[in-house]
Amino acid sequence: MDIARALEQISERIKQIIRAEHARRTAATEAERDRIKRAASAPLAPMDPKRIKLDPSVPTAVAALASFNFQDLPADLVTDLIIANLQHFSVQDISTAIDVRFL
Repeated sequence: MDIARALEQISERIKQIIRAEHARRTAATEAERDRIKRAASAPLAPMDPKRIKLDPSVPTAVAALASFNFQDLPADLVTDLIIANLQHFSVQDISTAIDVRFL
């Protein structure tokens, strides 16, 4: 597996996670709007002290990354990905980050 293909797969997974998270948030926002509309039109009633239970089946970006096993990736691929990412930073940025970390 070459680096470009691995990066493409990772990028596609991240895009899928972002789309799913966006859809979940949109649905939650719509549900909240509907709840507010119903509450505004309904007479005041005693509040239910129970907490709203969230649906754990809806994946979030954090949950997807937490469940991903990075140890399955070959060491060479991980090294190449780290180097590719570091190449996007200037030498000054990296030096500053190191200086801040070890001062």
